[in-house]
Amino acid sequence: FWFGGGGDDDDAPQSVGGTNGGAPDSPNAKARSNAARHETLVRAAASVDLRDVAAAGAVTVHGRDFIGRRVFSVDAVSLESWLLKGRNRGEAERAVLYHVAKCVAPAAADAKGCAFVYFHCGGEKAEAPSLEFTQRLVDAALGNGSLEGNLKVFYVVHPTAWLQAGMLWGSVTGALSQNVFWKATAVHRLGDLNGFIGEDQMATPKHVKEYDESLGRQ
Repeated sequence: FWFGGGGDDDDAPQSVGGTNGGAPDSPNAKARSNAARHETLVRAAASVDLRDVAAAGAVTVHGRDFIGRRVFSVDAVSLESWLLKGRNRGEAERAVLYHVAKCVAPAAADAKGCAFVYFHCGGEKAEAPSLEFTQRLVDAALGNGSLEGNLKVFYVVHPTAWLQAGMLWGSVTGALSQNVFWKATAVHRLGDLNGFIGEDQMATPKHVKEYDESLGRQ
C-alpha cells in the first residue's frame, strides 16, 4: 500500500507534490520526478552487495497469475526476522529497498501489468515491519510511484483487523493512495489465493502454509 511521504534518507522514496504549499505538480512533471527518484535508487543499488538480501527470500518475483500478469510478493514475517538479525536497522532497510528497486520494479513494469501478494501473518508471535517501512518498500517496487498504474491487483494475505482498519483509515485521510486501495483484496485463506495464482506459479513460504493450516483447525 503506497502511502504519501517516506523516510529521511535522500535516496528513500518521498512524496511528490507542490512546493512550499503551492499547487501540486503537473502529472507529467510528477511522473518525471518519480522516474528520476527511482533511477537514483537503482544507481545506488548497483554499488551495494545485495546477495544477502536476495538469499533471505522475503521479497520475491514469481511467475504469472491466471491472466498472465507478473507476480511478486513480500513475506512480511521473514523480512522482519531478517532485519532483526543483528543488523544495523537503517542500513538493512536501505539494502532491502535497493534490492526491491533493482529486482522487483522491472517485473512490476511488465507489459501485462503486475500482481502484488503481501503475506502479512505467520503465527501468533510473528511480527511484520512497520507500516512506514512497508510503504517505502512498496513505493520502491512500483518505481517510486511511476509504475503505480501498472499494479492491477494487490492481494493482502491473512490480514489482521488492525491492518485492514489502518488501510481504510489511510484511504479516507488521503494517506493511502486510492489507486492502490481499490485494487486491494483481503485473502483470508490460501485456497482462495490459489484460485487466482496457481501454486506452480508462486512459492508460498512454509510458515504461511502452516499458519493457514492452523486457521483450518480452529
